[in-house]
Amino acid sequence: MFATKQEIPMPYSLEDNAINVLTDSYGIKINDVAEGPIDVLKDTNVTYSISVVLTRELVRVDSDVSILHTNVKQIYEDALTVRKRFLNADQVGVPTSVAKIDYTSTTGIQFLKAKKFNYISVEIFFPVDISETI
Repeated sequence: MFATKQEIPMPYSLEDNAINVLTDSYGIKINDVAEGPIDVLKDTNVTYSISVVLTRELVRVDSDVSILHTNVKQIYEDALTVRKRFLNADQVGVPTSVAKIDYTSTTGIQFLKAKKFNYISVEIFFPVDISETI
């Protein structure tokens, strides 16, 4: 998804990753699954709630708030890039069984402290409808 970012091995629990992984990284999570009605031909749509987590190390310099502002701006620019890529199916290699991808929301900045390091993260949510034959 990003050539310059590292994929988070355990995006469901950011604290359980090695600290060097979270410096500038992304992870993909499947949050829940909802199955639609089944028609006569045994076709159905399954909606997966997928999210992308982005993290950045926050190097703290207590007297300089511009570092925080710069990191927040960068992570939200990355979130916008993720959103554009997911909504343009050609850029993420979407299989033909995907009927629709929507965008629902992006979280506010979350702070994460791991050992002596500080990180910020955001999560971008997409419902993805997949057509299946049962």
